[in-house]
Amino acid sequence: MIVNKPDQIASGADTGPPPGLDAPEPADPIRRRGLDGFSVWKLVRDRVLPLAASLGVVALLLVILGANPSTAFSALIDGAFGNKFGVADLLVFATILILTGFAAAIPFSAGMWNIGGEGQLYVGAIGATAAAFAMPGGVPQWAAATLCVIAGIAAGAFWGFMAGFPRTRWGANEVIVTLMLTYIALYMSDYAIGLWPSQSNTTRTIPANTALPNLLTGTSLNAGVFLGVVAIAGGWLLMFRTGLGFQIRALGKNLRAAQLNGVNPGSVQLAAFTIG
Repeated sequence: MIVNKPDQIASGADTGPPPGLDAPEPADPIRRRGLDGFSVWKLVRDRVLPLAASLGVVALLLVILGANPSTAFSALIDGAFGNKFGVADLLVFATILILTGFAAAIPFSAGMWNIGGEGQLYVGAIGATAAAFAMPGGVPQWAAATLCVIAGIAAGAFWGFMAGFPRTRWGANEVIVTLMLTYIALYMSDYAIGLWPSQSNTTRTIPANTALPNLLTGTSLNAGVFLGVVAIAGGWLLMFRTGLGFQIRALGKNLRAAQLNGVNPGSVQLAAFTIG
């Protein structure tokens, strides 16, 4: 049986052999990641030049404001890597950004614009915090922390579903829906702070048995950093080693052609929002 790949779907071309001939299936350029496809110019164009341009713009703005770019960049590097506290904070915030980025990356692959990743972050945090405060004190730390992580994932997935459902059911613009849901999530987080108040504008500290294990004494670095690694691996496996990932990529390349090849756009798009 001939199975069209996303690039073939995008063009609508049937590249299969004539009936009766058993030709080998063509390689999928989307799934090939070998060194034969490596391009130094592409690396420079897509990674190095944008980074250099960004730093150049920042340096120009600093000069306009009367500051020394060298001093500013030195302070930036020292703050991130100058001591263990900076490195710990860097890893913690990088993990948060990685996980939030998946909320946008997977729907983007399906041809949709999810700009509500921040809202999913807030709702996920509320779900994990609520689970932490509801957790009985006698539950072992590994079980309690795991349940809190699952609660946060479920809450974030639900918020993604809430964003994707109007898009797939009524054709609502996902940019507007996700933007509005982000503001709702922001106010929900303010309400959550009122439910579990502390002396500052945060919730009180969660019970010790619900916290993720600390990896570096005296810093904020905890086992949550591994969630970012797991998310990267899981996202790659989903997108390039599963049928759902194939359908998500196919939709992002050509919606109409994907439909003609049996892909259900509504179900796949909703799944992309929920997983993201």
